Amino acid sequence: MIATDIILTTSDDFSLSATRYDAESAATAGTTVVISPALGVPRRFYTSFAQYLAEQGIDVLTYDVRGVGQSRPKKMRGFQARMSDWGEKDMAAAFDAAQQRWPGNRMIALGHSSGGQLLGLAPNSSLIDAAVTVAAQSGWAGHWPGFKYLPRRIVFGFLCSVIMPGVSAILGHFPGGRVGLFDIPGGVARQWSGWCRDPDYLFGDKTLDLSGYEAFAAPILAFSFTDDTYVSPWAPMSVVGRYGSTNKISRHITPADVGSQGIGHFGFFKSADSGTLWAETADWIRSVPA
Repeated sequence: MIATDIILTTSDDFSLSATRYDAESAATAGTTVVISPALGVPRRFYTSFAQYLAEQGIDVLTYDVRGVGQSRPKKMRGFQARMSDWGEKDMAAAFDAAQQRWPGNRMIALGHSSGGQLLGLAPNSSLIDAAVTVAAQSGWAGHWPGFKYLPRRIVFGFLCSVIMPGVSAILGHFPGGRVGLFDIPGGVARQWSGWCRDPDYLFGDKTLDLSGYEAFAAPILAFSFTDDTYVSPWAPMSVVGRYGSTNKISRHITPADVGSQGIGHFGFFKSADSGTLWAETADWIRSVPA
């Protein structure tokens, strides 16, 4: 396995930092996986999983979306970016780069959280032969049911209605790193917080071209987890169900069932937490027809 840092160029000439993992040629499976990150998560978070796939003979591309990781500008104030740019432009650039590097391979999109939610916005999603989504449920707080979760709905509603729009307007970005999350550009914070206030989530945003969701026909393997505290476990198909594919496999997992102590929103990508899921995912990816 050889890891190489590269630069991707988007349709609006923005430069994205990325890493290419070339599988050993003798073991190649003729398959490429493009890993699209969760909200504000830098690509280095996915390094261990990408290396694992490459060791299985699968070529991998990871990338930092604009405003995040090594694709972050020196100054966030005044930096113009929306969350939809991550799908429409950044994800699209990653798909194009992967096709150019490995033109004969099947291409699998693997999206973590927002990385799975935004797949239908990529104008070139027809390049994808299959998709794996991980914890890609809607961010609407109303999916948390009953009186037990009323405090969560109230706090999250206040975060999305007041704190995120207000702080990002003042600072030019949302400093999520100060509260155990990740920093994101102000425009991303405002657009995403708006989606989270809508029961239809991003599908209620009239500024978006949503035709790619219904048009998406490739098979999908969708993972969700009963111990996820970031998105509601009670709505595992709230986004994936909007894709047009008629071949969807929903794996709604209790950690103990796969030999894990806990998975939550991020544990899938940590080998110590993921149990048997890495092997299951690699096997499913290899099973996708050419």
